[in-house]
Amino acid sequence: MKNTQVAFYSTTLGMTEKFVRKLNDVDLVRIPKSLDQETPLVTAGSFVAIPTYHDGDGPAPVILPCIERFLQENRENLVGIIGIGNRNFGRSFCLSAKVASSRYNIPIAGLVELMGTPEEVAMIQEAIEFTRR
Repeated sequence: MKNTQVAFYSTTLGMTEKFVRKLNDVDLVRIPKSLDQETPLVTAGSFVAIPTYHDGDGPAPVILPCIERFLQENRENLVGIIGIGNRNFGRSFCLSAKVASSRYNIPIAGLVELMGTPEEVAMIQEAIEFTRR
């Protein structure tokens, strides 16, 4: 059976990348940081991990432009959004994933804090396995 693709965006701290690397039997697809780079296309049945950033004065743009473009070009092939955030953000925890889910009608597979607990990794892994059945 072909591995499920999980697309992700990660900055230099790499929290999102550290989380997705804990998942088994997936092919990772990095979303480029620059709009000058080509947006990757994923296959049907894929997931996307979307972080929410905080700039100190409030949340960063709700969905970063490069993630927005990725969602626009891949929405038909995405079956789930993995929200990555920090509970210290309060109501903004995983806000980008929640907004993307509503805007693009893609269900949330789960919400994860930072690099994810073993329980959160297992929850996302189960969501991925469920879509393969």
